[in-house]
Amino acid sequence: MRGKAAVAISLLITSAGIALADGRLGEAFCGADALFASMPTNGAVDVGRALAMLLQATENLNRYVAGERLNQFHREDKLLAFGLGSLQQATNFAPGAILTNVLQALGEFTAQLGALQMVGDTRSQLSAEPQLLRLNRALNGITSLFPRTNLAEAVELASRRSCPNHSTLIGHKGEKCWNCGAVLNRPVPLLPDRNGTVPQAIVAAIKSNAPLHQGTAQHVTLRLSTANTAPLTPAQLIRVHGQKIHLFLLDTSSGDYHHVHPQLGSKPGEYEFEFTPTQAGDYRLWVEAHVFPFAFREYAMADLPGIGSGDAPTVPREQTSFEANGLRYELVPEAAGLRTGTNSRLKLRVLKLDGSPFAQLEPIMEAYAHLVGFGEDRRSILHTHPTGAPVTDQSARGGPELEFQVLPPQAGYVRWFAQVKIAEKVRMVPFTTKVAPEETSLTAGIVP
Repeated sequence: MRGKAAVAISLLITSAGIALADGRLGEAFCGADALFASMPTNGAVDVGRALAMLLQATENLNRYVAGERLNQFHREDKLLAFGLGSLQQATNFAPGAILTNVLQALGEFTAQLGALQMVGDTRSQLSAEPQLLRLNRALNGITSLFPRTNLAEAVELASRRSCPNHSTLIGHKGEKCWNCGAVLNRPVPLLPDRNGTVPQAIVAAIKSNAPLHQGTAQHVTLRLSTANTAPLTPAQLIRVHGQKIHLFLLDTSSGDYHHVHPQLGSKPGEYEFEFTPTQAGDYRLWVEAHVFPFAFREYAMADLPGIGSGDAPTVPREQTSFEANGLRYELVPEAAGLRTGTNSRLKLRVLKLDGSPFAQLEPIMEAYAHLVGFGEDRRSILHTHPTGAPVTDQSARGGPELEFQVLPPQAGYVRWFAQVKIAEKVRMVPFTTKVAPEETSLTAGIVP
């Protein structure tokens, strides 16, 4: 089976480059050239670069499978989200029939990508290779819709490599550095940096009758729209973990956290929810939604004003254990710790106070726990779930240990909240961990 994964890599950048060179893609792309020649597009989007992002990310996914490194899949999320979002933006002025074909192709790729990521989360190497072949075919379905000139540019960009010892010396795959003789094997990043902003598909606005009052239930109307101001309707939202919208609220002290699910309001694009703040200050709100046809998370932020200044943020310090209601909760990073740009593991451990394991976690939103983290800048957010299949049996019980995968976007302290359900009661458990900066070395970023 590993041979198939190796062969699959050749279906991507290498074979595309050869086919372009000898003209074998001419017939396949003739129709696309004709269709797109007169099609109005969003000129602000570089289609060739967007396609190159998909080529580069998918090639890396092929290498992860070939090397049995399934835990690295999510390293490509940012690049894939940016590429897919850019392609959608590039064609948002296209005639209906063409736009439908593009969205269907992008949706098929995203569906196959989601299935592959599930395989990676469950570490199923046996299932990874056939699923990877489906993803590669879906990528071919996307590239077949764009002109030959765009694909040629994409192949050129995605195949660039730099020297592991002289990062400014750039050539192509297989070439050698003319300074030190090393093989050029570092893919040249196609994003400005790892924290580059993904094209935002949703915008959030808040309508509230009055400022928040401490200890008083507050009714809030949330208005969601797409980037072009059109109302975002439920039909455009993909249900994830039982809900179409997940909404997170955190006060300025990072002490009062809420996870709620707004319900449809009276007007298109409006959703309503209630919560009771325990602090007098402002609250920041993060909306998480998955917008059709892509399965990537989209976030939008808004602020809810309070009647007072609220508690000042506490001085950050690591807190990896918490005791409440006769239980001890521990959030344990792997030995290497958490680092930006690195896919890392966290374990949530639940024990009784005498040290014995507690394995009575009840399902909540198709998981035994939800873990949400907020960066020091109060702008970055991480939302993750335990590895493994969704929990749909309400009588099932989990614990005492759950494993999470996280990819921290920036260094500094992260305020975490683990949401669990015990004896039919939802509990929020706070932690704080520190994320180290990305390790820099001569070999960082190499995909062997």
